[in-house]
Formats: sequence, structure tokens, C-alpha cells
Amino acid sequence: FSVKTQDLIGFEALCRGFRNDNMIYPAELFKMASDLGKLDKLEEVCRYSAIDYYKNIKQENKILFINFDMSAIKDKDSLEKFIFNLEGVNSNHICIEIIESKVNFRFLLYAVALFKYYGFLVALDDFGTGHSNYNRLSIIKPDILKLDMSLIRDMHLYTEKQYIVKSLVNLMHNLGGLALAEGIEQEQEFFSCMDLGVDMFQGFLFSKPQCYKSIDLHRLSDDFKSYISKY
Repeated sequence: FSVKTQDLIGFEALCRGFRNDNMIYPAELFKMASDLGKLDKLEEVCRYSAIDYYKNIKQENKILFINFDMSAIKDKDSLEKFIFNLEGVNSNHICIEIIESKVNFRFLLYAVALFKYYGFLVALDDFGTGHSNYNRLSIIKPDILKLDMSLIRDMHLYTEKQYIVKSLVNLMHNLGGLALAEGIEQEQEFFSCMDLGVDMFQGFLFSKPQCYKSIDLHRLSDDFKSYISKY
């Protein structure tokens, strides 16, 4: 959700596995794939499935956020295969979420440059966890910095967290990008982020994960506007 538009601006694609109608959560699912040497295949299936579901929502003006595990990309050819195999989707409406620690930094810079060249948005995901590197922000210059929920959780109770979030928001604005707070679950967290100038939000306070067929865009927008009004 965006403060500027006071509306829903996009969807993050999440995956779930199933075995005999029992849900398998992502951590277990990806560990299974990694143990079997199939991580790259699972990543590929998830990406293309997300894009297919996104097409079914028929909301071309909304952004699709896709997690992109760079460690599962073997080479430049694999990267280009993904870019050139997108059909019926405007790359300007896709945001590639990258965790910067999971790949050789030079290859990461190449990937980011390639994504941007073809019109994709680029986000650094889970920023604020132990692997985050502040020095690299000015080099990568992501369009969006996703502030990890570990920074956001109970932020209204911790002045130190507020200082960190405020500095990251200011840095992103100076770099020409936007800051997005992940994992918002409490009104107080949302209000604190608003005070600090955060641009975008996601979290259970606004919507829990749901099947694309169940998404009610009007209700989600109205709910977000109500939080803005309360703020």
C-alpha cells in the first residue's frame, strides 16, 4: 500500500506447497528442493506461476513483487532466459526482490543493471537483518528498500529502531528511491512508520496472504484509507 496514493499498489507473490492436502511452508519447501538439488527448478516454477496468477487478477496498473533468489541463478543465460520469456506482462509492473547477501556482488550488480535496463523495478528485500550492507545501497541504488519486520516489530516502543528506520528512509529518498515497511501487524507500528516518512507498507494489519481468486481490491483499499484517516 502507498501513502502517496492512499491505495493498494501491488501484490507480493508467496508460495505454499501441499502434500496430501497438508500445507508445506516455504522454509521447508525450499529446503527440500535444495536437498534434492532442485532449488533452481522450484524458483523457476514459482516465478512463472506468480506471473500467470498476476495475469488472472487483470490489474495491469498494480505491481507484482517477486522474490528472486540470486543464488539459484547459475549464470547470465539463466537470468536472461527469465527476462526474455515474459509474455503478456509489462516489465514496468514487475518488481524484482533481491536479498543482496546471497550472491557474488559483481554478479548482483550485473543482474540489477540488466533488470533496470529492461524496465523492471528492483527492491532490496529484508534490509535490516544481520547480512545487510549499508555501503552497498549507494552502489546498487534500488528503487525500493524493504525494511525487514525485525526493524518494524514494536518499533513504537524502541527509540533505537526509530532512529535506524528514519536514517534509512532519508537515505533512500536522497538516492531517489522509496522505503517500504514489511510485517506491519499493529496500528502503532504503522503510525510510527508514518511519522518517520515511510512510503509503502505491507503486513497482516492490512491483509493476510490469500489466494488471488479471493482478493477484494475495493475492500483492501477502503481498509487502508481508514488507517490513513485514523492516523
